Amino acid sequence: AQGRLAELEPPLAAMAERYPGQPAWRVGLARVYVDSGRLALARPLLTELAADGFALLPRDRSWIFNLALLCEIAAAVEDGAVAALLLRLLRPFAHRNVALTGGVLSCGSAARFT
Repeated sequence: AQGRLAELEPPLAAMAERYPGQPAWRVGLARVYVDSGRLALARPLLTELAADGFALLPRDRSWIFNLALLCEIAAAVEDGAVAALLLRLLRPFAHRNVALTGGVLSCGSAARFT
């Protein structure tokens, strides 16, 4: 809302490098790249995360939230194949609200992405 999302890039990049087993940091970094108009940097992260049907993403409480962010990233980089895969993964949750940490971070209804 304040137009300061780019300030998150250094800490997100550091966390993504330090914790490669936690892909949510790369999802966040890709989102920052998209929001700052650097699609060429977001695209390889999306491709890496999409490997094997997003098998890197743990199916934990942040899974749907990460998928929602990835939908926005796929749309921004115009990757129809990844978007179609994300659609199939999110469709069963279309009736739910996508939120993280008790609703502090929200993407709205999952139906928005399907």
